[in-house]
Amino acid sequence: MMGANVGYDLWFVAHLMLAVAAVVVLGALRYSATLSLTDTDRGRVAKRFPNRVNWAARLIHLVPCTGLVLSGIGGHDVSLSRPWVLTGLVLYVVLAYVVEARVLPVERQVAEIVRDPSQEFTSTVRRLVRVLDSALLIMTITFAVMVSQF
Repeated sequence: MMGANVGYDLWFVAHLMLAVAAVVVLGALRYSATLSLTDTDRGRVAKRFPNRVNWAARLIHLVPCTGLVLSGIGGHDVSLSRPWVLTGLVLYVVLAYVVEARVLPVERQVAEIVRDPSQEFTSTVRRLVRVLDSALLIMTITFAVMVSQF
């Protein structure tokens, strides 16, 4: 890592903060889903899952952008030729798929189902917890890869 370059250091801090924020967002979504499994008040569950686009979950897409900037302005230790950088990018692609194709659609289903009193929502919430667990596992592996390079 380039310690003497202030620009690099600022991008690194942004990269780290975005990665942590993405974990917090997905973790909070999982926490809301877990609470909803035992909550019988549809109104409270509906407040946890507003029927709108979840832009916060898309923070994950900014993490590799800052990582690519780091790779571009950093030295050989952080270049795209390093296996850990390529592994991080591959893991990001998998994570992006899981979030965009699995997590967010199921979250939208929960938001719609919970507003329909004729439908049972706990099985869909359980599915949301499972796909969030997958996303958080991928993020954990990605963090491990990034930290192990030090």
